Formats: sequence, C-alpha cells, structure tokens
Amino acid sequence: MAKVNWGIVGCGNIAHTFAKSIVHCSNAQLIGAASTSVQRAKEFATPYNIQGYESYQALIQCPNIDAIYIANTHDQHFKTIAQCLTHNKHVLSEKPITVNAKQLQNLTELAKQQNCFLMEGVWMRFLPAIVKLQQLLSEGVIGHVHSVNANFSLPGSFADTHRLMNPATAGGALLDLGIYPISIADVVFNKTPEHIKSFVHKSTTGVDERSTAIVDYGNGQFASLASALQQNGPTEACINGELGYIRIPQFVGAQTLELHINGQDPQYFEYNFNDDESFKFEITHVTQCILQKQTQSSALPLSTSLRVMNIMDTLRAQWQLKYSSNVESAELKIKNKNTQQGYTMTTTHKLKGLSKAILLATCSLSASVAVAASNEPEQLYPPITSEVLPELAAKGSYNVGVKTLDLVNPAQFDPATQGQKDRPLKVEVWYPAANTAKAPLSSYTDETRSGKEFTLQADAMRDVAINNKEHYPVIVLSHGYTGYRTIMYYLGEHLASHGYIVVAIDHTDSTNADVDFKNAPFSGFFSTLINRSRDQQFVINYFNEQNNFASKQVDKKSAGVIGYSMGGYGAVNTIGGCYAFNEQTTAMFTGMKDPVQIEKVQQLLNSCAGGQYQNPKIDPRIKAMVAFAPWGGQHAIFDAKAMQNIRVPSLYVAGDLDDISGFEGIKNLYNQTGSQDKYMLTYKNARHNIAPHPAPAIAQSSSELDIGHYYEPSWSMRTINETNKHFVLAMMDCHVKGITTQCEYLDLPQNGDQAVVDAKPLPQWRGFDNRFSTGMDWQQAKPHAK
Repeated sequence: MAKVNWGIVGCGNIAHTFAKSIVHCSNAQLIGAASTSVQRAKEFATPYNIQGYESYQALIQCPNIDAIYIANTHDQHFKTIAQCLTHNKHVLSEKPITVNAKQLQNLTELAKQQNCFLMEGVWMRFLPAIVKLQQLLSEGVIGHVHSVNANFSLPGSFADTHRLMNPATAGGALLDLGIYPISIADVVFNKTPEHIKSFVHKSTTGVDERSTAIVDYGNGQFASLASALQQNGPTEACINGELGYIRIPQFVGAQTLELHINGQDPQYFEYNFNDDESFKFEITHVTQCILQKQTQSSALPLSTSLRVMNIMDTLRAQWQLKYSSNVESAELKIKNKNTQQGYTMTTTHKLKGLSKAILLATCSLSASVAVAASNEPEQLYPPITSEVLPELAAKGSYNVGVKTLDLVNPAQFDPATQGQKDRPLKVEVWYPAANTAKAPLSSYTDETRSGKEFTLQADAMRDVAINNKEHYPVIVLSHGYTGYRTIMYYLGEHLASHGYIVVAIDHTDSTNADVDFKNAPFSGFFSTLINRSRDQQFVINYFNEQNNFASKQVDKKSAGVIGYSMGGYGAVNTIGGCYAFNEQTTAMFTGMKDPVQIEKVQQLLNSCAGGQYQNPKIDPRIKAMVAFAPWGGQHAIFDAKAMQNIRVPSLYVAGDLDDISGFEGIKNLYNQTGSQDKYMLTYKNARHNIAPHPAPAIAQSSSELDIGHYYEPSWSMRTINETNKHFVLAMMDCHVKGITTQCEYLDLPQNGDQAVVDAKPLPQWRGFDNRFSTGMDWQQAKPHAK
C-alpha cells in the first residue's frame, strides 16, 4: 500500500497527539519532527523512533518527507506554511491556519501555484459524530434548522506572559477556542452569514478573554457562539430545528450525539475512541487526498476556512483587537524555482463595517507590476438574445435554490474490499426557491481531470428555502466516467426553474477527484459498472421515501432520470435495460483473468433496475429517461429481450461521430428500446462531448486531457447546451408532468436543416426559429403528425 511520509514542525502537546494518532493510519507514517530547539526535537523524536531535525528548514528541505503537519504557535503558521509550500511539501496546519483572511488568501494562491495540498486542521470536522450530524441534517430529520448554540471555555489561570494572553503571539480565546463554535455553526449552515453582533470582555493584556457572538445566517437561522479563557463552563453544541434538536456534549472531541425528535424517545449515537486516536480520522482523510493527487479537501476546502476566518476578522474588527504588524503581515518572499529571481507578494486589507474587505495584490518579478487579484467565479453563459435559442431553453418562472448534501447508501458492494461497505454520495440539489428567498447567487467549484481547480458562476441561491406552494417531481442527473455532479449544472438550474427538484450525483470512485486519469485511468471503472444504476435508484428512493429538506414538496408519483455516457449506461439499466455481460466483456472491462473470478463478477454485474437480480421490477415513478451518448451498446452489454420490454419514454441523444460510445451502438439502444414513446436526437459531426458545460478557462489553456473532456470540434458547446435544455424540458414536461401541449415539441420531421428541396423549404422544427435547427436529425417511434 502506498504511504505518505509525514514530518512535524513544532513539538508541543498537539504534536504528540498527532504522533500518537498517525500510528493508527495505514496510509501514513511519521518519519521526523523539528523544533526551534535541537534538544527538544530529539527528546520529542525518541519515543516515536523518528528523526529529530536540527531546524524547521532542515526538515522542510528533507527529500524523504512528503507532507508536513504544522504544530507551532499560530502566530508562526503563515511563514512556516509558506516555507513548506515553497519547497513543494503538502501541508496540514493546526487551526487556525493563519491569523487573518489575507494571509490565508495568499497561501491559497501559493499552494495552487505549487500544486500542493493545503488544509486547515480542524480535527473536529472529521470525527464520526460530526459526520453523523451532517448526515442527519442532510436527511432533514429535525426539519428546517432554526439555531445553533455552542460554547467552549478553558478553565485555569494563565500568566500575562502565556501565549494565550499575549497579543504579540495572537493570543486570546477567539483564535484558539472560538474557532470551534464558529466551525460547528458553519458545519450546520454551510454559508456566509449576513450579519454579526458581538460582545467581548478583554483581559488586562488587551486580548479577548471571553466573548459571545450572535450570527445571523439569513432565512431565520441564527447562531449563538461563546468562547472564554479562565472560565469553567460546559463545552456543548445544540442544533435546534422545527421537528426537534440535536445535542452534542463535548462537541470539540465529540464521541456522543443525541437526537431528540418531538414526541419520540431520544436516540443516542456513540463513537468511542481513545485520546491517542483522536486525530486519526483527519490524518487518514488528508493522506488519502494527497495519494489521490488532490490539492484541497472536498470535506474542508480552503474556501470554508476562509469563510470562518472572515467571521473572526469581523469580530476582531468590532472589538478593535489588532495584533502586531509582524503577526498580521501577509507578505510572502519566495524564490521562483524556474528563474531563481526574487518574487514578492504583498497585500493590504481593510475592514469596512462588519466584514467587507478590499484586497490589493502587487507582484514584482524584474519590475514592479500591479495586478488586481480576482476570485470571481467564471461565467460560462453570458446573456444571449432569445431569438437564436430554442423556445424551451428560456428560464422558467421560479427562482432557483441549490444545496449540497452528503448521503450514505448503506451496505453496498465495495470493489476494493470485495465486501459490503457504506457508500457515501455527495449530491447537488436544485429546486424551486421560495418567492421570498433572497441571497447572493452561488458558485460551483470543481476540478479538471488533471486536478486543476475552477469555480463557475451559478444562477442559483445557496441554501434558501424551497417553494412550498406546489409539489415537484425528482429528476436525477448522472455524470460520465470521469466527471462531477455539476458537469451538467445548466440542466439542473433550468429544470428547477420550471418546477422540478433535480439531484446530481458525485458517483464515488468515478469523479475527476477520485481518479488519476493520467496514470491510472481505469481505477474506478469496475465500481462504475456496478454502481451507476444503483446510485440513481438510491437517490430516487431517498428523496421520495426518506425525510429531507424537500420531503413535503416532492411529487411522489413521478420522477425522471438523465445520464451522460456511463450515466446513460446506468439510466438505461434503471428503466429496465438489464445488463448481459459475457465472459469476454467481463474480463475486458474489469481486467480480470482468473476464470473463476470472472464468472463470479459476471454474475454480480448482470443486474437490473438499480441492482436487482431476480424478477426485477421497474420503479413505476420513473416516467421518462434521457441518455446522452450512453455507453454499452457498442459492446452488446444490454440484454436484447429486456430492452424490448422497456416501456418508459426514452430520449437518446448522440453525436454521429461519437468515438467513445459509438454512434452505431447508441442507435442500437434506440432501436432495441421497446417503448412506443422513444426518440433520438443526433448532432451531426459531433463526437462524444454532447452533455457537459463549456470548458472552463483553465481547461482551455491546459492539455488535451482537460480540454478533451469538454471540447467539440464542430460545435459550440453553448449551442448544444441550449438545445439540450429545450429537448430535456419537453421530455420531462410531456412524460413526467403529463403536459400534453409540450409533447408537440417532440413530434418533429427527421431533418432539421430546413434545406430547400424542389424550391420548397423543409418543415421547420417546432420551437426553433427559422434556420436555427440546422445540423440535427430526429427520429421517433410514432409517425410524425404533419
């Protein structure tokens, strides 16, 4: 098993906790530690049988160390992290990662430039009890969350010279203790607050000794957060909702969680571990991220740490609490590894009101050049006149809300262990927003196949209330191999604006973040073959049958499924296209050679309709399926008899030059499908990329590995996306909602070119302006009603 070699900078108490915990992590090993004192480093190293380095620099420069845990005092974090990143070391920093937001912004940029992993070590977020909290909240078990109350205090008496009481070392309760109550509120609400009001008592040294903050997250959601030094009080968090509350005693090191539902007996969840193991959950997660060549954690991205840091900056501004200029400085001085020229980045940051910041970055290489730093999300869909767009591509009457949820499908087959294991699934959910909802438009952050991160502008408001005036069908969006849940976000937003709840899945083992597509491109393919349809059916079941934020608004009689590439492979199976792998295709697509193993896996693969084997029953709620470039038809993966028995209305979309799924293979699926309501849209001269959003800028300037995930040589992706919006909405409105007038948009002549034949133009496609349906063909089972 591949392992990451770790070093520790700083040899205090927290470093011992890390050193004791790492022995419980199979993917990590500790090989060295450094302190400002050589003697202290050697004393620390001896019981762990590791090397004690004579200085921070010696450890940072050691070629055998892959990653470094920053355990010195937080006033030193910024400079120490910068040194590590400059020497291409991955970094996990004890919280707080820096003392202010501007330092974190600069380190984020530096980590990106160096292609190194960087994360703040808020170990609490990775504890099983806190993971369980997130699961319960995503399931909506206590309904709409109203408030969070969290307190953390530290008893005892500290001398004025102690680091906690010393402003020269960024002392005070806020950065050391207060970050935990703020973080638990962030876990619950996962968004930027709208207003903050606070109260503070300062010590004689001028640092915050105790404080209380009232944080308004909007939508009737508040948090009361308190932290204190030299005070003996309870450390607990309580999350209060419309249906009950969740209490977490000792939430900072949580091992117990209490669920209190109105009118029911309390439920208690216990997750026991020893003190010597407390960091193992965090270390295992970070190490796995590094092994998978990720530069940020999806569980705790730097944007989340920045959101928390901005809150702490705001509080300090309200309290007029400033540290020394040396501690607050965000100036980086590093060497450019290619040119060896001096490179300096400096920033200035001013707080106005509560939390507004202005960031100005200046960079000098051989001369001083001012560069404006911009973190604005990329806009892939600038305004365009509706005259050139298909009629049903227009936005609907609803504003759109969006949430990110973490779901768990219990006891699923795990290809890695050949046993059963809970399968986590992160989903993005778009839904009609309440008429009164007001919030800034959100964004989506993902990464390319080579791991380059990008952020896209959304046309949706994050975590606002759902519109409770109607009931909405659930539509599942399923990406290809590899991909990510927002790769078709334009469809999610579009359908939600027309009255649907759209759930897009991050298929575990199959995302860009999961797979090293350059060096191990097929590492997640076996899991993909097994789980695509299972994931789709689980999500439909979850939103129709389990308590969640949208439970009361789901139309439980109708649903739909949309899949692209391997998502299409799954979607065809979900509506009854049972798999029919033979020995050859089983061996070909799993890489197995042992005949006994091939036979067992063949039986495992040949499932139907979400993982059924005996007398499979198709979910009657599914009223429509759309498959973009579905894989499998070219290899006869689907059972022909089962395909003939499909009755779910189906739309196949293909490029006639598809070199991944094969155009003839997609046509075979269309021809074999038995539904009387089946259609096929063909983009002439298009290849496989007929579903993703347009390429982000970072992919356009990268290699074919990245741009090839989005690029169509003969087509504008904007044109394809707008056309997809038109036909997908027609399909769902006609067959899922039963709006018969929308079915007319699916009754078309074959040729969309509107060419002139015998001095007469061919019929115009309904919903397309004159001349704008060119380059497409249409097939349908029922004759066109001329």
